[in-house]
Amino acid sequence: MLGAAGRIGTWLVKLLLSEGFYVIASDVNGEGLRKLRMRFPRVVTTRSNREAVAGARIVLLAVPIENFEEVVKEVKPCITSEHLVIDVCSVKEEPVRIMHEYLREGVKLGAHPLFGPGARMLVGKKVVLTPTTAEERDVALRIGAWLRSRGARAILMSPREHDEYMRVALGLTHFIGVLLVSELSQYNVGGLKEVSGPSLNVLLTFASSLLDGNLELTVMLQRYLNVREVAESFMKKGSELLRKIEEEPQAVVRELIEIRDRLSKSGIDPLRSVRETLQLL
Repeated sequence: MLGAAGRIGTWLVKLLLSEGFYVIASDVNGEGLRKLRMRFPRVVTTRSNREAVAGARIVLLAVPIENFEEVVKEVKPCITSEHLVIDVCSVKEEPVRIMHEYLREGVKLGAHPLFGPGARMLVGKKVVLTPTTAEERDVALRIGAWLRSRGARAILMSPREHDEYMRVALGLTHFIGVLLVSELSQYNVGGLKEVSGPSLNVLLTFASSLLDGNLELTVMLQRYLNVREVAESFMKKGSELLRKIEEEPQAVVRELIEIRDRLSKSGIDPLRSVRETLQLL
């Protein structure tokens, strides 16, 4: 496990140890490794990525996307035909490309756990796997079967398809959250919460939760998922919406009714959404 002292790395170490795996953990953060070893006495730690790879057959790359290429190039000489190399970045096109460019040996597979390090278990969780060859697909299907046996679900798609979805699912939503929390921080948030209903509380809970996460990851996702295009489109639509509200308010109401009908046909029930929102509070 490379990048084992990070948040998702630590979560994966805990999972693998609970499943009976022998775990060799490496990280540039020496203090982080010390804390990891204190928390999980059975884990073997090293500051050397090459040493960790040499002693393993399955290599998990839980390193930041901005350091990914550097780490892959570093361990390249240690990867053999016996290795399975899996990256768990939230972005898939770039890491998969890098692995295939530098690692001539072993099986390479992109993976993205669709949950954060606060998750308690695998049950009910989803993991995207992005195989690009027949051999990788066979491995992905076996991993998928293992995940299902633990109550989780594997979703197979291409790296490009993954990033197109994540550009909105992660990139745009995080952009909105960061923008929202930045704007709300200028107001008396305590006073706003005192007089607000569920809507503000849900939005504020989501937006402020980003500040408790990996801020570097939140920012880097904007860059590596190329969020700018969808974010600019979103802001343009916002300006257009404000204009329509001022000039053609009834036209906006009709558009919202049409949107509601389209979403309902897609399986999104507004009434159920209200109930689920209230349950979050």
